Amino acid sequence: MNKTNKTATRISPTPPHKYCKLNFNRFLKSLKVCKERGYGNAQVWTCICQAACETGWGTSSLMTKANAYFGIKAFSGWQGKVYNADTAECYDGKTYTNITACFRAYDSLEDSVKDYFDLLEWERYSACLTKTTVRDCITVIKNGGYATSPTYINTICSIYESYKSWIEAWKVLRAENIKAGNAVKILPDAKYFSGKSIPEYIREKTWYVKYVGNGNACLGWSTDNKYNLFAEIPIKHLEAVSDPNKIVAGVGVRILPGAKYPSGKEIPVEIRKKWWYVKYVANGKACLDWSVDGILRLFTEIPIKYL
Repeated sequence: MNKTNKTATRISPTPPHKYCKLNFNRFLKSLKVCKERGYGNAQVWTCICQAACETGWGTSSLMTKANAYFGIKAFSGWQGKVYNADTAECYDGKTYTNITACFRAYDSLEDSVKDYFDLLEWERYSACLTKTTVRDCITVIKNGGYATSPTYINTICSIYESYKSWIEAWKVLRAENIKAGNAVKILPDAKYFSGKSIPEYIREKTWYVKYVGNGNACLGWSTDNKYNLFAEIPIKHLEAVSDPNKIVAGVGVRILPGAKYPSGKEIPVEIRKKWWYVKYVANGKACLDWSVDGILRLFTEIPIKYL
């Protein structure tokens, strides 16, 4: 793969609570991409901080006109739109060199965010997708070659710490984070569609989510495989029973880029895009059983670091 060097940005960000520009507000509406892919809060907040840094909270007319909020270079393999801009790179860790570079441009803000997360799914960056803090996340991204500035990590963390309460308002909410394959518990006061309260012996059990739609989650089998509820429950009355960053039996997972079968053959993208139930965990690996849509059965052990 071509190396993706980011600009050594030295923009002084403008406080969002007073001067956040319309263009940056438009960008924030595109963050649903992060939630749809199942990433966590650290990835959402890092995304916001990087976009704020690169565009000066949406004040860079050149970048916003190109719907380019992350300043990703357009190398020979890029087939999309481009724009040229002056930037500065720091190759020796001390001095900046001014250059004119070619950057990726997009038809929409959503395409920009999608491409950003597509980039982070590359093997060199993919470890950031499991991190739980902005500093850990941006450290992986910087060290993977995304930026040349020696102060880039501290710049992003400074933005986060300076506007933490505002940035953290953009959360992957519990209700939005529940998806097919999750194991969940039913909260008190939950009711069936008929209006009848869900009894305690049902709420005490843990259930697999079969599908999600229209603000509801259909709960299928209990995790002990003794009962099939097959009832839609409002997501607001559910909570995940396990830490989303901890892989345990019963949870639904996706496979990260770079994962391989025990034979050494790389797992194809059509398999990685599916969600799989974890059958058991042992020796740093998780055995993936059925896909959550019930169509395919993998039944193979994958290192947890790739889930």
